[in-house]
Amino acid sequence: MRWKNKGHEFDEIGKRFEAINKIYIYGAGAGGGIDAAVLLKGIGADVVFVDRNKAAQKKYLNIDVITHEQLEMNNNNSIIVLSMGLFNTGLILKQLELKGYVYGKNLFDIKSFLGFYIYIIALYKYKKCIMLDGGVMAIYRCSLKCKNCMGGFPYMSNPPQVSLAQFKKDADIYFNNIDYTLSFGLGGAEIMMCKNLDAYIEYVMENYAHQIWKFSFLTNGTILPVKNIIELLKRYQIDVVVSNYSSVKNWEDKFQKLKAVMNENGVHVRTIDYENWINMGWTENTYKEDIGDLFDICGMQCRVVHDGKLNYCIHGMTSNEAIFHADITDDEFDLLSNDSRKKYQLVEYHLGFNKNGDLKMCHYCNGYININHKTVSVAEQLMN
Repeated sequence: MRWKNKGHEFDEIGKRFEAINKIYIYGAGAGGGIDAAVLLKGIGADVVFVDRNKAAQKKYLNIDVITHEQLEMNNNNSIIVLSMGLFNTGLILKQLELKGYVYGKNLFDIKSFLGFYIYIIALYKYKKCIMLDGGVMAIYRCSLKCKNCMGGFPYMSNPPQVSLAQFKKDADIYFNNIDYTLSFGLGGAEIMMCKNLDAYIEYVMENYAHQIWKFSFLTNGTILPVKNIIELLKRYQIDVVVSNYSSVKNWEDKFQKLKAVMNENGVHVRTIDYENWINMGWTENTYKEDIGDLFDICGMQCRVVHDGKLNYCIHGMTSNEAIFHADITDDEFDLLSNDSRKKYQLVEYHLGFNKNGDLKMCHYCNGYININHKTVSVAEQLMN
């Protein structure tokens, strides 16, 4: 979407939430309801879980839990977000609509809430900017050479270094602008190759842990962490997430060693398993004039700060550095701006507004998994 009223795009929608004083998350189970509750709690919102099964606990994740019967029916200054399975959502939706709640006004499903409304409420009611996922660029080098890498890293002839000073500066800029992040990560290729990884972790956790729920530590599983990194992972209770690249020669052996070391030190490890990858289209290097509404419907949620600017799509940003070398200044959001409406503009940018209505790299891209059906083998390696 192209900016038409920059800094004011959501004003009319935002007015609907200015009088809210309580948010009920109906369903205290795993998944989106927890994400919404944690994000809102992180910015000081009054959040309450509603759940028949967990109500006896009184609190869950240090958030009050009440029963359906205890739910206050004050539809002038509260909203309810339904976070349950499809069948149960339909039943509760019917009951609440009959009690006077209106879907889309003070009653929402978790998908539309997390995808859109939560950002508007955080901004217009609490004057806060939140992110589901966000990070700071940390590393351009990788231990693998995946032919269809989403970030194009194997095609960088001279991967730039991110200095500790630059990382600290960008981390400061990130957290000065974004008040709370559900999952914060170190952006880039293989995290275990960061020369200053221990300093990166310590800087973020010592200064900004109160603005993060989870530190996302993603690795391809090919490199064993050194002792001080393991100690930091344990100290800060950071889970290690490993991309399953079992199709790569010797990967399984390396992963099992990594897993054993982590288990011995009480660090939780989980894998992301893939049936296949999507072909982003970078290596085709074909410019498409008409991309229609590809940008508006793409499901990419990979924001990263690099050199004081927020990039909407880390994969487009790094692939541009590797292959295309275009000027993408218009596609970035300057977090050092002094504009009085910067926070509003930042949320608009995060939700898909920018100067040109798309990104330069969209013209070379096939889109993310929700719209891209071109699949390739997982982690197929370049021969040279």
